[in-house]
Amino acid sequence: MIGISILTNAILAFVSGSYALYTVFKSTGFSVLFGLLYVLIIFNLDRYIVSTTRKEKGRFWIQFAIAQVRILAATLIALVITMPLELKILEAPIMKQIAEENAISASDAQKNWMQTFQELLN
Repeated sequence: MIGISILTNAILAFVSGSYALYTVFKSTGFSVLFGLLYVLIIFNLDRYIVSTTRKEKGRFWIQFAIAQVRILAATLIALVITMPLELKILEAPIMKQIAEENAISASDAQKNWMQTFQELLN
């Protein structure tokens, strides 16, 4: 099960990294190469975290501190892997919100301009 979770993280890292670079450069070849590099980095980090986990008796606080560092590293890896995919999934609502805020801002600017123009005429 641990091997499957490491492999799953690696696959998600490839998809996420490739997609992130594709959205920036619109180059399939470059994004696939980056995805392969990214998957190697994430796979090795995950493998390191799992392979260095050892349980020793009588050293609870040391093991607890080491586990906290590993949990932090795993959390950062998870965030980096999922963020580009999350942005793509939520792209439509984000763009809608941006458009609404731009429309409100433009309307407010137009009202302010009209008010200033009216004051200058009076």
